[in-house]
Amino acid sequence: MPLTFADPSDYDRIDSGDALLIEHPVEQIQAGNRMIVHNVTKNLDIVTEMPLSDRLKKVMLAGGLLNETRKKV
Repeated sequence: MPLTFADPSDYDRIDSGDALLIEHPVEQIQAGNRMIVHNVTKNLDIVTEMPLSDRLKKVMLAGGLLNETRKKV
C-alpha cells in the first residue's frame, strides 16, 4: 500500500523492528486519502496519506486487479 507520512518528521518516530498496525483498513480506504498507522511498539498513531484514485481504491478493496476485473465479468 503506497503510504507517505503526512508529517515528514514522523519518519524518525519509527525504528526497525517496530510493530505497525493498520486497524480497519477497509473503512480507512473508503473514508478518504488518509490512513492511521499505529506503532504498537511505541503506542503512538501516525497519520499517513494514501494518494489513490477512486479506481485504485476499488482495486485494493477487491483484493487486487484480477479480483476487480472478475467482478465486472
